[in-house]
Amino acid sequence: MRRTRLFLSPLLLLIACGGDAPEPSTAPPVVDDAAPTAAPPECSVAGVARTSGGGIAADFVVHARGSRQKDERMWEAVSEGETTTDAEGRFEIPFECGLKMAIKFPGWLWGNEPPEVWSEPGGGDIDVELFAEREVKLFLHDAAGQPVAGEFVPVGGGAAVPVPVDGVELEGVTSRDLAGTVRAEGLGERAWRLHRSDDLREVAPRHFEAVVRIDGGAPLWVYPPADRDVSGVWCLAAGARGAECKLREGAWYCECGGADQVAVATKLWDVAIVRDVAGKDLQLDAWPATTPTCLQVPGGGVAKVRPVGVDDTLLLGASGPANRFCVDLPHGETVRVVGTAAQWDHVVQGGGDVTLDEAAAVEAR
Repeated sequence: MRRTRLFLSPLLLLIACGGDAPEPSTAPPVVDDAAPTAAPPECSVAGVARTSGGGIAADFVVHARGSRQKDERMWEAVSEGETTTDAEGRFEIPFECGLKMAIKFPGWLWGNEPPEVWSEPGGGDIDVELFAEREVKLFLHDAAGQPVAGEFVPVGGGAAVPVPVDGVELEGVTSRDLAGTVRAEGLGERAWRLHRSDDLREVAPRHFEAVVRIDGGAPLWVYPPADRDVSGVWCLAAGARGAECKLREGAWYCECGGADQVAVATKLWDVAIVRDVAGKDLQLDAWPATTPTCLQVPGGGVAKVRPVGVDDTLLLGASGPANRFCVDLPHGETVRVVGTAAQWDHVVQGGGDVTLDEAAAVEAR
C-alpha cells in the first residue's frame, strides 16, 4: 500500500491546530537617512573665444543656460552659469551632463555657432569666433562744434575711456552698456546714452558714429512719464514759440539754444504745461491730473485758454464760446483765459463750472 505524505507550512499548521494567524506587520520600512543620494554626473562647457580679426577675447563675459526636454515640443531651463574668459580667451562652466546649452557673449555675436551645444563628457573645447554686436565711434565736440579730447566713463563705475580728438572706437557693447558720462577739461560733463547723441549716423550695419556736444551747445532732453501720450514738446523763449523737440526712444530732444522754458502737451489736454529749463535734463516724474472744467467768460464772443506766461499767439491751447467753454485742464496748473475784453489767470482746482469775475481780470485786451 502506497502512503502519501502531506506537508504543511508552519502558518497552515498553526491554523489547523486552532491557533490564530499573526497580524501582518504595519511598521514602516526602515530608511537610512545617512544613505548618500547619487549626484547627477557633472560635465562642463568649455571653449576658446577669439574676435573676428583673430584677436584673443580676454575678459569677455560668458553666460550659459542649460535646458532639459520637457515634452515633445518644450524645453525647460534647469540651470545657469556665468564666467569670464581668461588671458588666453578660455572659459569653462560646470553643468550637469545631458543638457542642451545656450551660450551668449553679451555685446557680441557668435559668428560660427554650431546648430547645437550639449554638456557631455569629453566634449572638448568649443571654437568661438565673435563679432561686435554694436560698434560706435564716439566724438566729443565743444559748443562751437569743434572736436575736443576728453573721456567717457561708463555707468556703474567702469574705467574711464580716453576720447582723443579723432574719436574712439567702442566695440562689443550693448545698448545698455552705451551709457555713462562724457567730459572734457574746461567744458564740464554731460550724461550720455547712444540715442542721446547730438548727431548719430549708422555708417555700416551695427556700426555707428556718435557726436556729443559738451557745454553750452548741448541740447535739452525732456523725459515725460510714460503713462500718457505726448502730442508735442516745444522750446519757449520769453513766452514765444521756439524750436519743436524731436522724439528719440522715449525722450524728447530739444535744441532750445537760449530758451528758458519748455511746453509739454498731451493728447488728453487742450492746454500744455510749462516748465523752466534748469539744466540739460528735465525729468517729469508725474503728470497733473486732468480736470474737466467749463468756463464762463464775461464779455461774450470767443474765449481762449493757453499756458500762463505764453504770448498771445496761442502757442498751445483751445478756444470756444465764452458763455460756456468746456475744456480738460491740468490740475494745479495756472492757465491764462483770454476773453474779448480782458484776461484772467486761473488756477485749475476742482473743475466743474467756473464763472470768471470781471473785477479779477489781470489786464485789458
